[in-house]
Amino acid sequence: MNTELKENTTLILRNGDVVKVNKLLGSGGQGFVYSVTVNGEECALKWYKQMPSDIFYENLQKNAEEGAPSPSFLWPRAVTKKKFGSFGYIMSLKPDGYYEFSEYRLAKVRFSSFRAILNAAIELCEAFRLLHAKGLSYQDLNDGGFFIHPETGHLLICDCDNVFPHGDSSGVLGKARYIAPEIVMGKNMPNSYSDRFSMTVMIFMLFCIDHPFEGMNVVRHPCMTEEIERRLFGEQLCFMYDDADTKNRPVRGVHSNAILMWSLLPNVLRDTFKQEFSKGKLDSPDKRLTEMQWIDILTRVRDSLVRCPLCGDESFITRTSVSCINHHCNGAHSVMMWFETGDRSIPLINNNILRTGKGDMITGRVVLKPGTSDVLLIQNLTKHDWRIITPSNKSVTVAPRGFFPAKVGMKVEINDNETTITYKINN
Repeated sequence: MNTELKENTTLILRNGDVVKVNKLLGSGGQGFVYSVTVNGEECALKWYKQMPSDIFYENLQKNAEEGAPSPSFLWPRAVTKKKFGSFGYIMSLKPDGYYEFSEYRLAKVRFSSFRAILNAAIELCEAFRLLHAKGLSYQDLNDGGFFIHPETGHLLICDCDNVFPHGDSSGVLGKARYIAPEIVMGKNMPNSYSDRFSMTVMIFMLFCIDHPFEGMNVVRHPCMTEEIERRLFGEQLCFMYDDADTKNRPVRGVHSNAILMWSLLPNVLRDTFKQEFSKGKLDSPDKRLTEMQWIDILTRVRDSLVRCPLCGDESFITRTSVSCINHHCNGAHSVMMWFETGDRSIPLINNNILRTGKGDMITGRVVLKPGTSDVLLIQNLTKHDWRIITPSNKSVTVAPRGFFPAKVGMKVEINDNETTITYKINN
């Protein structure tokens, strides 16, 4: 049945509001997407090509009533009444400046920095953390499922109509090559655990652009069949950088992005991908890293990202390694002091920006004291006073926009969302 809508068609939402169809924006496998007007506001409408089940309809309505778990979701806002043998739902329009992730894969759009990539990865994890905390699962995360701003890394996750409670099925298994192996092999239906697999695939692709399982094994099969796909992405799934199995390594001239970007990643990221894509983890869905564990790892990586003091390019500096994206830079510089709490270590070097929370908000910056070459000052860029405890145990208050000299042994108490975090300056 062709349910394509004509311009100026009117529909009624279940809450009684009137929807006026303006124009077709695009179409996909499930439905058409239109620009529409509701109460004077321009929105997007997804209209299904074929009528989904009543269970799907009522679940969509329930999700719309309860609202989005995170602002990162282009969540259903309201559902239409059934008409013309189908129905749809409205959502906010994608703002200008955001591009589908598949466009990054095709090099039509590029990220401005590693920081933007890290921000996107952290936001993706945080969105799924909040989704899963509500007992829901997304069930169909893939490279066409979200939009990203190339400068900031802020992202918007679309196609949220397949979100169902953990353990319940929307009837959609997901997009091939992004589905967890247990789903491919028919051992389970999509749930929060399979979401975590797809999320980790997306994180790898954000950094390396290439797909983590599409190495030599895929190159050997230029004509992919359903049976081969089931075998390579289910029964014989193999990470391209698996330490124990080298048969699926990236191929030079084919997987240039993965080869280059993998070499630039800090060890903690490479080790985490190897762990999450190991045979043991692939066979144990409930053992996959949680969203919060991923956020902790990605935050630590972002802490280590600075502008190289020698060449000005981005550089990862940890206590054990230095990796500059500029291959002509030898990266032979050292850090004299570190801003640390728990397992987080932020290098204190001139012009570095401090982000002491989990988000991307800037909370401080490091500068050289005027007229000196080795005295570092830290500026408080929050809206709250910082309490400084000196090595001699004296307490000093630093007001917003104020500075203090960084000295080994100092403790810095920073208020973050009503929680006080204590950092210590170490050498």
